[in-house]
Amino acid sequence: MRYANLLKLLADFDGFLIDQFGVLIDGSGPYPTAVAALELLKQDRKKAVIITNSEKRADYNVQSLI
Repeated sequence: MRYANLLKLLADFDGFLIDQFGVLIDGSGPYPTAVAALELLKQDRKKAVIITNSEKRADYNVQSLI
């Protein structure tokens, strides 16, 4: 299964810190597997906090995820 490692983690953790750039998205949009992984977290009712070290304001970073 493509998400076997993530599925193992779901049992052990209630929440996840996820880096925005290079993990969820690149310069042109989201990685397809990142979207599916976030959907798995949501399905399992896990908390996900998206973090970044971007110097841009929060509004810009939120828009890059939409």
